[in-house]
Amino acid sequence: MKTMSAMVLLLSACAPKIVEVQDFRASAPEPLERSEFRLPTAQEAVLSNGLQVRYLQDESIPMSRVTVSFRLGSFLENDSNVGLVGATFDMLNEGIEGHDALAISSAMKRLGSSLSAGGGLDGGYVSVNGLTRNLDESLTFLSGALLSPSFSDVEWQRLRKNYQQDLQKAKTTPGDIARRVFLNAFYGNDYAGRMSTETSIDALDVETMSAWWAESAVVENAMVVAYGNLSLEELLPKLEAALGGIPSGAAVETANPVGVALEQTEILFV
Repeated sequence: MKTMSAMVLLLSACAPKIVEVQDFRASAPEPLERSEFRLPTAQEAVLSNGLQVRYLQDESIPMSRVTVSFRLGSFLENDSNVGLVGATFDMLNEGIEGHDALAISSAMKRLGSSLSAGGGLDGGYVSVNGLTRNLDESLTFLSGALLSPSFSDVEWQRLRKNYQQDLQKAKTTPGDIARRVFLNAFYGNDYAGRMSTETSIDALDVETMSAWWAESAVVENAMVVAYGNLSLEELLPKLEAALGGIPSGAAVETANPVGVALEQTEILFV
């Protein structure tokens, strides 16, 4: 009998213990403490060539981004060069002196960075973003895109095909059709109402892009907007080395769009 009792006690000790688990879905979690939002204040500086700099410092992440913004948009185009501004900006990171598009892509991956450019209706930009420890080398590619883009005809022919395909797609996409009809109806053949066609894209060439960029990409039409974990004092010499060579020139006039005057409601149906 004692042996049986001992065995029962032993089995009881070895049996898995039942632990009551509280269902986390039974009640809502307590809210976090309310944090105070503080809008960061940009530090301002000016490079030796007069280029304005706006900088936000954030020490929490070892990353930096430097963007050169331009007051150069498609509003500057006319009937003879529709699509010029967007195409020019798109070409800036497709080749620079000593590096074709593939070499740029490879270098950016090695540095943990990216080089991007783009142009729109009211402005354009060229930007580099990546690890702060490689910022000096990354900025050499930003400088190259701004000061010595190659405007390779081979790369342009590739981009041109992409543009043409996008235009063909826009003819069968309801949203694109509606957007183009609306903009043309509201602005006429001006500002946002003047849009690229297959013919206008075919008429563009790299010589025209290169000449327009050399004339327009000047200090008077540009500003640097940057953020990163460096202090402004640490960043400025790097910006000076990369961007101090941007020349001065004529400032463009700011866009002043005027919509079509409508005296009564109109319905456009496609």
